[in-house]
Order: sequence, then structure tokens, then C-alpha cells
Amino acid sequence: MKRTALVVALLLLACARKAMPPNPDRFPPHLAGVEAVNQFRVDLVFDEPMQQKSLNAGDFLVSGPTGDTLKLLAVIGGSDPATLTLSTVRQTVQKYIVTGAAKDVAGNPTHFKHAFTGSARPDTIGPSLSSIQPRPFSTRQRKNLVLTLSFTKPIDTLTLARLWILPASLSRRFKPGWDPTLSAVRFTFADSLGPDTTVSVIVPPYLKDFSGNRLDHPGFTTFTSDTATLHKLVHGRLEHGDKPVADGYVILSQAQPMLCAVSRTDGTFALRARDEPYAVLALADTNRDGVVDLSASLPSAAFPDTLKMKLEQDTMRRAIETYFR
Repeated sequence: MKRTALVVALLLLACARKAMPPNPDRFPPHLAGVEAVNQFRVDLVFDEPMQQKSLNAGDFLVSGPTGDTLKLLAVIGGSDPATLTLSTVRQTVQKYIVTGAAKDVAGNPTHFKHAFTGSARPDTIGPSLSSIQPRPFSTRQRKNLVLTLSFTKPIDTLTLARLWILPASLSRRFKPGWDPTLSAVRFTFADSLGPDTTVSVIVPPYLKDFSGNRLDHPGFTTFTSDTATLHKLVHGRLEHGDKPVADGYVILSQAQPMLCAVSRTDGTFALRARDEPYAVLALADTNRDGVVDLSASLPSAAFPDTLKMKLEQDTMRRAIETYFR
């Protein structure tokens, strides 16, 4: 009898080792608090990490004391895994009630209702471009091409002008589509890039969030349809007087604009090109009014490995985007 019991115990132990472990989290999350960070942002803070993707603004409702609804522009993942952030139209200093539904990372759902006071604090922090795909100097970007821009906060879609793309003949073949969170936009290329095609993309710094704050710096990427990137790597620097020119633009031309790059905060830039003659144009919009303030140019010549350009005041008052056409 003891021998039989021992055999049964061993069999049960073996089966237990093969069985899937139970889900350790079977409890719904709890909304620990609500903070109106500024006039346009409300943070929902939970007691555990939450699902922060595929969020739907329709799952949340913010209402005022008279039953009026505060419009939600987007819902995104917060600054930490346990936070969800609501982007709203301008709040006033009054009592609001937020209700909604969400899930923790284990998939446990919760429904909540919580009161908070609207904020009078203005939103003065501009959005940043958190990522851009394809990454700079990527290769093999021919078929199923999607250019994806991700931002640190929701963007007012009406402020997104068409990207500056070289060669300019490709610019209208990228079709935009916004993510429901309004913090990412995907530009789908209608067909396939041809062989030996290099594309340069600049995200202009004129995009704004819903508070009117502009993008802090322009974005930049360049990629090729082939298996190898352009072999000549060129480093350069833009200066005005003795100071670096940040967020300046460098354009290489051969009969028409071909390639471009953006200077960093220290004035430096890097780009890849063929080992061929190019005319070089450097531009800067220092006050962000869309018009060129500083410029410099070099005639077509063999392209050096390093390039320093001194920019001077420009008196033509041309829109900066016209140089990319």
C-alpha cells in the first residue's frame, strides 16, 4: 500500500512539473490617483503596470459638474508603466469626473470612476521626435516601405505640412496615416523604390502639439533601396561668426537637389554621398518663421571628406521649403 502511494505521488509530481504554471496575476488593477499635470494633460496612476498600446480614447470619459464633456484628443502610455495619459482640450479649474476601462499587462480589466480638479498650469514643453524609421543610412528599403515618425506627445495633425523629401519627385508618393494616439504618423510609399535610389527626409520643426508648442528639433533620416549604402561618408560643420549653427540644413545638388542633412546642436552634420561633384547649399531658419535667415553655398566640385561652411545673413527672404523642390 505504501509503495502504491509513493508511485502515485511521484507520478503527480512529474505531471506538476510539466503543467503550465498558474497565472500569478488574477486581480484587476486599481486606480490609485489622478493628476491634472497641466491644462491639457491628465495622468491616471494605477497600482501596477498597465497595457499602454492600442489605447482607445472612446474607453474614457471626462465630464464636468454640469454634465458637459471635456473632449479627449488622445490616450497614450504615460511616463512609467503604471500610468496612462489623457490628452484633453483646455481644462478649467473645476471638478471633473473621469470614468473609463483599462487592462493591466496580464489582461485583467478594470472599470474606474475618479474625481479630480482641472489644472490652470500652462503646457510649455514642446514635443520631441522620439524615433524615425527607417533609421539613418538604412539599406534594402525598396518594397513595403513605411516611413514612421513617433513623438513624445500627441501632435496637432493640422500642423503637419508635407515632409521635405529628396528627390522631390518622390514626396507626393508618401501617403500619411495617423495612429489613434496622435503621437505617431506612418507614411506609406505607394509602390516600390527603383534600384539605386537614395531618399533623404527632413521632418520640419513647425509641427505643434495641441498647446501650440513646436517640435524642439527637426528630424532627419536617409536610406537607400539597395543592399549597400552610399560609400562616401562626409562630416561637416555649420558656423555663423564663431558660433555653431544648430538645426541648419545642408543640400547637395546635381542639376537638382539630391541629398540633404540636418546639423546638430553643435553645428556638426554627417551624410553619405557618391564620390562625385556636388554643389552644396547650407541654410538656417534661426527664428523659425519658415524663411531662410542664414545661407552659404559652394559651386559644384569634388566632394571632400570634411566640410566646414560659414553662413552669412541671407537677404532674399525665400521660404526654406522652396529649396527642397
